[in-house]
Amino acid sequence: MKRMFKLFVGSALAFSTVGGVGSLRAGDELKNSSLRLVPKDADVYWASWRQAEQWQRLVNGPVAKKLVALPAVQKAWKEFLKEWDDRSEQLAQARMVWDNPNFKEALAFLGELGSEETFFFGDKNLSRFITTVNEFTTDIQVAILEAQDDTEEAYVELIDKWIGELEKTKLPTIVFGAKFQDEDLATTKVDQLEALIQLPLMAAGQPQFQNLIKRVDDSRGSRVSITLNGKLIPWDAVPTTDEFDEEALENLREVLEEKNITLTVGMLDKFFVVALSETTKDLLELGKGESLLAHPDFAPVVAMSDKPLTMASYTSNVFGEANWNAQFKGFFSKLFSQTAAAGRLALDEESEAHDLLDDIESDVEWMDTEIAKVIPPFQGQTMLSFLTDDGWEMLQYNRTPDFILQSEEPLQGLQHVGGKPLMMVVTRFANHPEYFQLMRKIVQRVKTRLDEALEMDLSDIDIDDNDQVEAKQMIDRVYPLLEKVANTYETLIAPSLTGEHGLVWTSGNLKAKQWVQGMPESEEPLPLPEFSWISGLKDRDSMIKGGKEIYSVFDSILELARELDPNSVPEGYSIPRPEKVTEKSGIKYGYPIPEDCPVPADLMPHVLLSEDLLVMGYSKATTNLLADGSPLEVGKPVFSSDSKLASASYIDIGRMFKSFGPWVRYAVKQSGIDLDQELVPQSELPMNGTNITPNDLLGLWSVLESVGEITTTAVSKGKEGIEIRSVYRQSLP
Repeated sequence: MKRMFKLFVGSALAFSTVGGVGSLRAGDELKNSSLRLVPKDADVYWASWRQAEQWQRLVNGPVAKKLVALPAVQKAWKEFLKEWDDRSEQLAQARMVWDNPNFKEALAFLGELGSEETFFFGDKNLSRFITTVNEFTTDIQVAILEAQDDTEEAYVELIDKWIGELEKTKLPTIVFGAKFQDEDLATTKVDQLEALIQLPLMAAGQPQFQNLIKRVDDSRGSRVSITLNGKLIPWDAVPTTDEFDEEALENLREVLEEKNITLTVGMLDKFFVVALSETTKDLLELGKGESLLAHPDFAPVVAMSDKPLTMASYTSNVFGEANWNAQFKGFFSKLFSQTAAAGRLALDEESEAHDLLDDIESDVEWMDTEIAKVIPPFQGQTMLSFLTDDGWEMLQYNRTPDFILQSEEPLQGLQHVGGKPLMMVVTRFANHPEYFQLMRKIVQRVKTRLDEALEMDLSDIDIDDNDQVEAKQMIDRVYPLLEKVANTYETLIAPSLTGEHGLVWTSGNLKAKQWVQGMPESEEPLPLPEFSWISGLKDRDSMIKGGKEIYSVFDSILELARELDPNSVPEGYSIPRPEKVTEKSGIKYGYPIPEDCPVPADLMPHVLLSEDLLVMGYSKATTNLLADGSPLEVGKPVFSSDSKLASASYIDIGRMFKSFGPWVRYAVKQSGIDLDQELVPQSELPMNGTNITPNDLLGLWSVLESVGEITTTAVSKGKEGIEIRSVYRQSLP
């Protein structure tokens, strides 16, 4: 029972892995894994390895050990064992189930299946099936949305088309499986499954269904399969319509009676599988040809076969494109068609709005076409992970061409993240002014259609003429302001930036025992999380000029508000300008906190512009630190300031929790509850000894402070895609 408790604790602590690495997974072992069953042209594959080893590392890691050592956990576990041994009322039923031999046998089998390897894959027909289903649903939606009184012939053609498509469609082979060791136990489970299916059918007197169930015992294992096809359908009871007539019904019958779907459960080459396929023959073909190991796109996994691999996943380029097309191809056109159909029903036949909807539909189709020009065709990806001495590492190879990020030189922002932040992410984007141009064209088309709509007679949908006039006047006043913002961004702000941006979270410069007036003073300083935004700067004067232009837009918005409602803005009020201060680090524009506020004087919302960096934040000390630059102390050995990357990120989860520790202690103290007072009435407890106190909660928070750090990098390969590396390391004591 103690081991069971440790396993339970470990399952909730996915970041506590630490300890020595076990025996390496050699290349031959990889070849003997489930990969030998997966054909080279498979669409999807996923596998998890070394689950037992991962589990042990979780429960033996420092976070789990610290949690188990908490007095509250020790007390609760001791009470649980006592009541378990005494078969108390609360646990009597659970103990009865636990002691059942059949339950123990089933649990042992499930434990065996989940200890070494589990996997899933879909063959090459999966992407084709997804494409076919997507095309079918699209045709149905179009047919429904475009339904008219004279569409009977169109429906007949659609039915004939899809009966033909159904005849050509092959059901994909999909397999879930896990490795087992005890063949006798696995055979017993197949026996039990067969009996579980056959006995009810025999009792119900259904011999025709019994014949569908086949038991197979061969050199590859023992399996039970159930095969269904169109011959089981009571065709005489299927109704017909003018569109779906007797001829169509007969054609459908001929197609479906030749189609099978087979469910197989049992053993296949030392794996216990659950598989869907057209026939059992499709399943038995697995493992007879070239495997996925021979595919060039799976080479990253093969190259790491000397590592203690814990996971591998793969999607083919064909599947990636099929999945993308099913979800996003023509996205806005589909969305508009669905919404416009309901709108058309509310319109009179002679309404001018029909022409407007036609124009909008044309614009939406144009938008989908233009967006598709700047989005590369989606491809597949390959992922893998493996254990390290102090955590784990994950590699992702996304084969979709990447034109968004750029990694031709080191990230300059890594020298401006404060040395050792709690969290940071720095990314460099490639320069694509055509993206912004496309966005402007889309907005301009929206404006054109709005103008057209406001000039139409829309009384048939209860829109008043006065409302249209007011809306037109408002749009005519606001749109020039939007254009000014867009022009400012395009001509002044965007050209002044290098394309490198980052978010940084630090702590320690802003501390106070009282943050607002009336707030009870804390016994210890309460640190405020310090978030800062950084952007690479190549033209400071242009950025300053752009900022002034944006403020002039704010002034115009204020004047517009006064015109619409003189009482909406206090008389004499104007948009305050930030104070300008020239410092060693650069030019700072900010809004000082009032003197009567109890917060530290160093707190001030501001932006600092050095010669080559823009920093936005609210801690003066932090922004100066970031602007001046400091040696990078985190991320090693995953990356350094000299690494050529498109993106780099870091997060120290334990230190994050630790930074909030003073606030947690302050909140507990302000609650007024005694630190040793039990928080739950005894009558509401599920079991004696499971109550918790504020001190227990503080102990749990201290456990979270032991969680480690995650470092991630991304390298853009252009047309070849993008490579992402993530590393988890347990924090040192």
